[in-house]
Amino acid sequence: MKGLAWGVIYATLLVILSVTNNVAWFVSIAAFFEKHGNMSSSLATFFGPVMAAAIAVIAANRQVEAWRAEARAKRRAEIAEELVSLAFEVEDAFRAIRHPSMSLVGVNKENSLVYFERKLSRMGTYDELFLRFRRAQIRVKAIIGNAVVDEAVNTIHASRNRLVIALSALLAESKMSSPNNDSKFSDEWRSMASSNQNNDDETSVELSSCVKTIYAELNSIVQLKDGNQ
Repeated sequence: MKGLAWGVIYATLLVILSVTNNVAWFVSIAAFFEKHGNMSSSLATFFGPVMAAAIAVIAANRQVEAWRAEARAKRRAEIAEELVSLAFEVEDAFRAIRHPSMSLVGVNKENSLVYFERKLSRMGTYDELFLRFRRAQIRVKAIIGNAVVDEAVNTIHASRNRLVIALSALLAESKMSSPNNDSKFSDEWRSMASSNQNNDDETSVELSSCVKTIYAELNSIVQLKDGNQ
């Protein structure tokens, strides 16, 4: 009876420890019962395989958790990498659209009309890119959750909206019989529509800062994809 009682206690502890995945305590308890449990040889023979099976369950559970953690880290890295890559593509798109290929000072009405029509047309070719950029932002927000990155992406989208407004307004102005080229808004629109040669105008600097922020915030997560950290 005494051996049976020790056996029941022993089996119960094995089950508890297998559930909690505590290998150190598991081994210690097993050693204690082997030394002090006073179990019959038949019970020892019975519970030996039980202990081996429980240890196998613990190892399997830990391996499954490791695989899950690895999959989550890989998923986060892929999502972060996508947004970082798209951020640089978007910055390049802004440079292409706002490239100072023609001076806005002193151009005649006909050239001005063609100029802004071409810029708006080029803007439209990047609609799919900005849509992918927005979708990537949503995934990062849902899976990673970085407020700094979210703010930087929103700033870039706001710049795109201002650029569309500026180009549309300048195109409409160029169609007017007497365009108001001296208006405050007209100057602001022209500044938004085109960058300078060094890309150090206010809009270019703001966009570059946002892209650098996105890279700085997400690069450490991206590096985990290849096991560099």
